[in-house]
Amino acid sequence: MIFDKTKGEIVKLTKDDKTLINGGFALSFARAYIDNDKAKKMRDLWNWIKLHSLETKVVKFDIVLEENNAKVTIEKELKAPNKKIGFKTIEHFVIAGNGTIDIDVKAKYTGKKTPFTLPRIGYELKLNKNLTESTWYGKGPGSSYIDRKTGMQMGIYTANVDEHFVNYPRPQENGNKADVRWVNVYDSNKNGFTVKGNQVLNFSLRRYTTTQLNQAKHPYDLKENPFTILNIDFIQGAIGNGSVGTMPMKKYFTPIKSSGYKMRIEL
Repeated sequence: MIFDKTKGEIVKLTKDDKTLINGGFALSFARAYIDNDKAKKMRDLWNWIKLHSLETKVVKFDIVLEENNAKVTIEKELKAPNKKIGFKTIEHFVIAGNGTIDIDVKAKYTGKKTPFTLPRIGYELKLNKNLTESTWYGKGPGSSYIDRKTGMQMGIYTANVDEHFVNYPRPQENGNKADVRWVNVYDSNKNGFTVKGNQVLNFSLRRYTTTQLNQAKHPYDLKENPFTILNIDFIQGAIGNGSVGTMPMKKYFTPIKSSGYKMRIEL
């Protein structure tokens, strides 16, 4: 495993000489805007924070080596250029000798007006391009969100990266799976890893980054990358009906939890 101290994130993870994570393991608070994100009360605040332009500053990076594991603590500030508002985060990684990685994340908003809901809180991972298969236990087989999941059933499902993708006329966030207890991502030879949470998770697997989806105006604007993108979200915001002016119901708002978030990677 390789950490980049300037980014404050994992940039390479291998198993049996096979590269799994290849280039990034970044915190993410933004999603590619969907048509329903037009609700002014939500969108104006997200644009004020400039969620899609956040830059990471590593404030502290500590490593403690013990007999059977390593503990990495990273403190960061995430702000858009020339903005005083943003997020402060503390991440604890415990890397055990048996191949498990326990991750504990705490996030705090640093502005005066705390967002009453956010589009996402989680990680965007750049994986080896060959990791295109997934099996999960959660809602499926189609897309599901906190306020759009009653039509999907709990179960164990399998899908490849192209089967997850929803090709909207205007590219946007798509393919999320909600209420996920675990997800295994792997290549054609079953090389990969499993992610679990101490609470239900969300995930999406695709060929494009959030930035690419947000900036593209047409499907033909999307260009494949030399990696696969895995989003693991502790929170994925409500879909709502903002395209016709209706806000999501209050019970589906997604504020930052002061208790933080945890997940485990098993190799």
